[in-house]
Amino acid sequence: MEFFWTTLVLAGLVFLLAPGFVRYAILPPAAPDPVIGGRRLLPWAGVAMLAAGTVGDVLQVVWTALGTLDPEMTSAYFTETRHGRISLGRLGLLAAFLAAWQLLPRRASAVSHAFLGAGLVLSVSLTSHAAGDGQHLLVAADAVHLAAVAAWVGTVVCLALMPVWSRKPVPAWLPEAMRRTSAVGLVAVVAVLVTGTYGIWSHFWSPAQVLGTPYGQALLLKLLLVALILGIAALNRWALVPEAARTGTATRLGWSVRVEAGLLILALVAAGYYVTRSPPGEPSSLLDPVELAEQLGPYRIDAAFVPADPGFRLQLEVTDLEAVPLATDPGVHLVLDMTDHRMVPLRPAVERIGPGQYRARDVFTMPGRWQARLQVGDETMLLFLDARP
Repeated sequence: MEFFWTTLVLAGLVFLLAPGFVRYAILPPAAPDPVIGGRRLLPWAGVAMLAAGTVGDVLQVVWTALGTLDPEMTSAYFTETRHGRISLGRLGLLAAFLAAWQLLPRRASAVSHAFLGAGLVLSVSLTSHAAGDGQHLLVAADAVHLAAVAAWVGTVVCLALMPVWSRKPVPAWLPEAMRRTSAVGLVAVVAVLVTGTYGIWSHFWSPAQVLGTPYGQALLLKLLLVALILGIAALNRWALVPEAARTGTATRLGWSVRVEAGLLILALVAAGYYVTRSPPGEPSSLLDPVELAEQLGPYRIDAAFVPADPGFRLQLEVTDLEAVPLATDPGVHLVLDMTDHRMVPLRPAVERIGPGQYRARDVFTMPGRWQARLQVGDETMLLFLDARP
């Protein structure tokens, strides 16, 4: 579900900002407003997707952490955690964006579109892996990366929806719009490559992690799609745009733009999968031992989380209330989650080594504060672990 909510947020951001960006940065003044593809549908779809993805993301984290959506705890998460407050801020920016879009005159609307759009982009980056690591420069790079992607994808999607490709002759302003699109695409590609390279350098501790981790494999899929898209963009720029200007017909260019738009949306979906995987980074270890001896329903729990190199080891004993080891296995599970950061939880394998005796070992995929949810039978207890490189 993390992948679903993240994809909604990314696609919603692109669809919300795309028509305004095309109007103010791509189309020449001679182009009429109605020609902007999805000028009404895309922003409203973006509003719905961005709002639903933001709220769903928070509810998913609360459900993962607590196993319930208690209204009081959910409200406390929104107001008392960093992730929750950023999500509330994003919803506030979204409401302001809508008000400016509907009420302000064109010049003021263009300024508000730029500033509020930048705020929305930053709100997404502030819940990224970079923010979870506390790396401010990486957060800035992530914001630039996301803004470049939004401009590139949004522009091509709007162009693909324009009802101009079968007209003969092509509108006089179309070649200029395509030249501007090529310029935006070039800047976006450079920004994506530079910031993406910096992100890869920051997240991967060794080359083997690129092929050997789900995060690296998702990245490779995304890069393959981007390479294919760049090939189509080059075909448009160097072959099909000149052909349209020479022949007065843009049918082949229109189909190529639609294919490029489809592949860009697919790359956006791949990015949603990619950013919800755990980045490998430098292996992290448990900072301090954590021990507990408590009653949990009909069980007595004696557990010790011990630092390993890297990661942790769990030593667990489960007895009845008379301190007699359990003869049968009640079912022991462990889930590790960074509740203040959007990512897929870790589920270390817990091995039964004797009557009431269990052990587990795993490596933290990110440094920071982790919530451990230990489930024995139908009972659950929560404790917190600090991981550092």
